[in-house]
Amino acid sequence: MTLPDKVRVLVTGHTGLYKRGVLDRFCKFLGTELPNRTAAHYCVEDYIDDMGLFMTFSLAAQQEIWRKAVGKALSAWQKANPAPDYTFFSLHLTFHWHSHVFSPMSWRVPKDTGDFDEETCLEDSFMRYIHGVYKPHYCINLIDDIQAVQSRIKHHHFRLRELLSWRDIEVMMTDLAAKLVVPAEYTHGDQPSFQFERSPVIPIRHPPKMLARYLFEPEVPRIYASFPIGSPRRLEDSSERSRAMAEIDDFRNTLHSSYCVFDPLTIDELPLRDLLRRHQQSAAAKVELTESDQWPIPGLQTLCGEDRSKHEMSKDELVEVAGPMSRGAKSELARQVEGRDFRLIDQSDCVVVYRPTYNTKAWGEEPWKWSTGTYHEAMRARETGKQLFVIRDPACDNELTAPNIGIELTPSQVFEGQPNLNDPENRKKVLTQLMEELDRRRETMISRRRSSEC
Repeated sequence: MTLPDKVRVLVTGHTGLYKRGVLDRFCKFLGTELPNRTAAHYCVEDYIDDMGLFMTFSLAAQQEIWRKAVGKALSAWQKANPAPDYTFFSLHLTFHWHSHVFSPMSWRVPKDTGDFDEETCLEDSFMRYIHGVYKPHYCINLIDDIQAVQSRIKHHHFRLRELLSWRDIEVMMTDLAAKLVVPAEYTHGDQPSFQFERSPVIPIRHPPKMLARYLFEPEVPRIYASFPIGSPRRLEDSSERSRAMAEIDDFRNTLHSSYCVFDPLTIDELPLRDLLRRHQQSAAAKVELTESDQWPIPGLQTLCGEDRSKHEMSKDELVEVAGPMSRGAKSELARQVEGRDFRLIDQSDCVVVYRPTYNTKAWGEEPWKWSTGTYHEAMRARETGKQLFVIRDPACDNELTAPNIGIELTPSQVFEGQPNLNDPENRKKVLTQLMEELDRRRETMISRRRSSEC
């Protein structure tokens, strides 16, 4: 593996993500994993004296304060001696104040003359300044469960619906920023299948190794791991539920061990829908999401370093995001989950689906009935030209295809030679077969992506 000499990253994300802590943890990880490289992070908000007071100012005053903070943070990076090999420059592209989302970017800042001289220089655009001085290779946007974000924010109460909306806006602004500030020599073309190559969304419950592979090892395949979540989680027998979740975790962890994996469980917000269903008839004003309601991911294995914990929230907020938007329609939360998973697929080279017809033969359900999520994710892979691979347990799962369901699979895409995948040894065999096929197709997958980037 040949590591790049220099990588500069612009890191965005709304309030409540603890970006400083995430980046500090990631830089320490890089120091351990890559002892011959140095990493450092700089936060624009550290150069704003009083964020609470800043939020009350006029937009013109906010733009001036934020502009100077950006300049001071960049100046600190420029003066670092020795200069870090890998740099992470953290900032908000948008702020939220009393139901109003705004951006402090005036799009006009003084031209760079070596040092940041805001008094004497002519003006130029903000994006051109970042483009010309910092020259970022990537603009990454960090996200997390909205219930965890809400709990972290102590100075102001944001409704769950506001956090969903703010997250979308920050993602959109990050995509826009990447188009404007990432130099052309770092990107070649802009194929629709990889249009977010330089502005990935990264949930902070991914392992640090995943982000390191994305940024520093582009030759490693990027895989979206698709699997049933609701059916294993809703099993009534606790021992069966634990066994099924352990099977899914083994699949996830096996892929994480060798590839850059986008893992849908790193954002776990659908339990909010289940929580609302349980309390639909309750008169309680407050409800509690417990640790056991959420899929456990050990905090020590994540970028954020936190275990999932319990969260108390207002029932009316839950109704806003998890209740149907109209009769028979999906809730805002369900739409967000689907859209986020599609975004992670768009950032991947291929999709690997584990047991989409999970236990349907054993439960006597109709043939070819995929779980809703895995079916939509497979269709998204097909629509965007991503390679698709599927694992099936022939002893417990129904057939994968049927007329008119829109998914056609060749024998090389399907791994179903090992029955009873609840047995760890059988599961190990089929996962080994899958990984051998992924490695055979590695060059094809990577060359397709690399044709649209540096």
